Amino acid sequence: MVPRIVPEDQLSQANSVNATTESIARLVGAPLGGVAVAAGGLSAVVVADGVTLLAVALATLSVRTPTATLNPVDSDGGTHVGVRDGWKAIRGSQTLVGYLGVQALASAAFAMFSVLFISFVIDVLDGNEATIGIIR
Repeated sequence: MVPRIVPEDQLSQANSVNATTESIARLVGAPLGGVAVAAGGLSAVVVADGVTLLAVALATLSVRTPTATLNPVDSDGGTHVGVRDGWKAIRGSQTLVGYLGVQALASAAFAMFSVLFISFVIDVLDGNEATIGIIR
């Protein structure tokens, strides 16, 4: 969405701000989540998360861009041309296939780490939700 709402000459700066914001959210989010669970319990955190998700969804729906849709239309009237072309490009490049495989493996490993980390903190370190949030 960034390329559609930011002028081209400011795109690099906007992408940098976007990446920085994501990194800060990841860094601060886990400890805040641990503190929130310790203070209000898991149910309160889930409700708050749902409310914020809904607020972001509504805010995103209200964004208007000055450009037309970026989805090309195929001969059947569908908008999957870009996706098909993208997969063809990936399959046609050994480098991209390898990169995608490594990224998939890394994502799976990171997902396993998160689950195992929580088990480690609870079972080995005798921690609780707040401990997980603070350590993470």
